[in-house]
Amino acid sequence: SGGVDDRVAEVVVGGGGSGGGGGSCRVVVSGVRYDLTPYVDAHPGGPTLLTRHDGEDITALFFSNHLKAPVTTLERFRTDHDGGMDGIHPSANVSHAIAVDYDSPVYAELKARVADRLAERGLTPRHSFGGVVLGLRLACVALALALVPHSGLGAGGSLAAGGWWAGSGIGAGGASAVAVGAIYGYLMGLQTWTHAHNGVHNPDAMAPSMRALLSLDMVLVVDAWMVEHQAHHAYTNEGGLDPDTAWFAPAFNYLEVARQGGSRRVGLLASGLYPLLVPIMLLKSLGHLVKTRGWAVRGHDLPLGLPLLAGVALLSPLRFALDIYIFGPTGFAAALLTATMYLCVTFVATHAANESNYALTDDWALNQLRSTNNVASSSWWYSALCGGINCHIEHHLFPQISSTVLPEIAPVVKEYCRERGLPYNEKPSPFHLFREHAAFLRGFGPGIGRGAGSTVKPSGHPKAISRSEERS
Repeated sequence: SGGVDDRVAEVVVGGGGSGGGGGSCRVVVSGVRYDLTPYVDAHPGGPTLLTRHDGEDITALFFSNHLKAPVTTLERFRTDHDGGMDGIHPSANVSHAIAVDYDSPVYAELKARVADRLAERGLTPRHSFGGVVLGLRLACVALALALVPHSGLGAGGSLAAGGWWAGSGIGAGGASAVAVGAIYGYLMGLQTWTHAHNGVHNPDAMAPSMRALLSLDMVLVVDAWMVEHQAHHAYTNEGGLDPDTAWFAPAFNYLEVARQGGSRRVGLLASGLYPLLVPIMLLKSLGHLVKTRGWAVRGHDLPLGLPLLAGVALLSPLRFALDIYIFGPTGFAAALLTATMYLCVTFVATHAANESNYALTDDWALNQLRSTNNVASSSWWYSALCGGINCHIEHHLFPQISSTVLPEIAPVVKEYCRERGLPYNEKPSPFHLFREHAAFLRGFGPGIGRGAGSTVKPSGHPKAISRSEERS
């Protein structure tokens, strides 16, 4: 469509900026091998999005991260021989039940409509990593330092004698710690979406100073989460390929719940494990990284494997200790509980509301519609509260578009699905989503059998209708 300029049409929409340094990038797209190494430094989306996927099948990421896939540019780097391609990971041999269409006519038409909306509204899809949330968090720190008792080490150097534990009561200091800690925890959860999550999808859009600050502040979460999260986007709810279905394994697995139905036992396990979501996410992401990449340092300027594990192990206790000192144990507990509840509400249930989220087809875009749930996407205040990630369907269809822009394109996607008779899972509030999610876990749904999480040929494939055909 004519509403988007050539640069946006021809490049990854999440990009540009501060990356550098080059690196190897040999990939597979639609079963064909390409050596993108000469293109790494010229990539408008930055080098990291390419080098971090060196040796992978990036078919889903290639088509979903471009409003118009730059196939002509890609073909310049095609390699029809195996020489120099020894670095391809086993994960590049993706095995679906049937062939999956990553660039269907339906998806192409929807992309064109979204591109038109961006052009009409004068919106840039690239995320801007501002300092508002960080500034509000610093204000909470200043309040805590002013309101929560901090008398330092006690007599003889004891931490317990009027030191870190001074704000642990529920008197005036303790109440202040709880209030400020809860606000701080919400802002930390919000920053997970506005900065860490957008950083995973747009790593080189961050200035080097913001990247360094975020690495220290959020314990290298962008580096730790990137590989695992990109796999989740490529193979959402697909058995054996989407690591997010096994967040809480071996206690329970969302895919198995969809196949066999839930139970009271699964509901109880979830109730006990969800409060531990933050450390579980970090450990699972690191485990996926080591499992798929090994222990060595790979890629361009990002630590992988053992160096990343060492960095997280070193930074985590220091960050926790700093927050405990600032807010006191009670305030820190309030912050951690609030952040965890926020992430559970805005993230955990977005792909596991019911069994139908696991009924997949051979159309990748249709699978994103089936497997994902929105919450109150038309509510401006709730979208602001969530940093736009409540428009989760749009995020999965267009992962490189900034989360703050998603509420602007949600009406386009919703209307398109209505016109074409495509699924669009929208819940009016987070309470409705979580109530449905709880019923799913506890077994109030029937389960949909062993086909859950497997791609199958749909009986009726959705057909794209052109604008001219629509008007006729």
